[in-house]
Formats: sequence, C-alpha cells, structure tokens
Amino acid sequence: MNTKQLAMKVNRHYSNSFVLGSALLGKKYEHVLSGFFFEKTRNSIYVYRFFFPLFDNSTPIHLLFSERIASIALVEQNFVKKSNTELINNLIDIIELQKEVFEAVISLEDFCSYMESNNGILSNAHGQLIYAFTNSLLEKHDVAENYLNKAFPLLHKTKLEICKQALSLLVSSPEELMNFLAMEESSFKLRYLTNQ
Repeated sequence: MNTKQLAMKVNRHYSNSFVLGSALLGKKYEHVLSGFFFEKTRNSIYVYRFFFPLFDNSTPIHLLFSERIASIALVEQNFVKKSNTELINNLIDIIELQKEVFEAVISLEDFCSYMESNNGILSNAHGQLIYAFTNSLLEKHDVAENYLNKAFPLLHKTKLEICKQALSLLVSSPEELMNFLAMEESSFKLRYLTNQ
C-alpha cells in the first residue's frame, strides 16, 4: 500500500481532514495548510507534523516546513510483515495524540514563529523566500525585503525570477506583492483544493 492509499484509509476516521498526495490535512485553513505527511521507505513509515503555505509556488508538497514525529517499522523483529490493518491502526494512534491539528487554523504569525524556531528553515534559501512572503503578507515589508535579499544569491535558478519579481513589487508597491501572493494562493487552491 502506498502512502496516498494509507492517507486515504486513515482519513476515513476523521471528518475534519482531507488527503492531498501523501498528506492528511485539516479542512480549516487560511493561508497555511497543516496536518500530517506520510513517507514510506523499504522498512518504515515516517510520520511528519506538516505545514504548507498556500502562497508557496513550489511543487504541491515538500517537507521543508515539517518535523518527523514518529516512525513505524513495517517488519517486526521476527521478520513478520505488518498487516495493512495494523499499520493503519498505528498511524491513527499517532495522529490521535495530535488530532487538534485538524481544528487549528495556523495564522501567518504562528507560521512565522514556527519558521523562526526552526533554525534549518531560515538557513535555507527557499525557507528565506517563504519567510519574506509571510512577512510581506503581515505588512512587515522591511523584514520581507531583508529576507528576499538574503535568499536571492542562494536560490536555485528556477526561483530567481520570482524573487526578483517580489523584490521589484515590494520596492514599487508592497500592496502589489500582497496581491501577487494572493493570486498564488488562489492558483494553488484551484489546482489542488477545489474538491476539498
């Protein structure tokens, strides 16, 4: 069973969640999705506590804004493979400990605090870009400009244009950058969340 199938089976136990790829996400959100992400290796399933800002124009899901909270061995010590039912029950047990995630709406302020408390995020160029975007939406334009400038020389070439555009908009009209980010959110919702 792949991780999307696992997420769909676990989702049946909750009325306030939905599945996007290998993620099980809360239905309540504004700018930031939150929930759990499942990753499968040959021997284990890893469970991550997961955030994803809707204005991130990357692939639909990545794990930069996550932390691993559990792992489940797929094979017991006596080399007996775990049944799908056992595996799903194990995942539900893990999620039950943090199921309030499905009820919480992550504010932009909370998301900024999360990024600030995880040093790895703000040392990553993409993390710096998203931190700048978040601060722009919070109308902290000086912080946004500072982090866009930090990110620019470190970004992959596929992200340089959006950073350059964001810097230009921020300098000429911060409201235009906020409008641009709102359009990114709308685009993400249309592509991935229209059936949720």
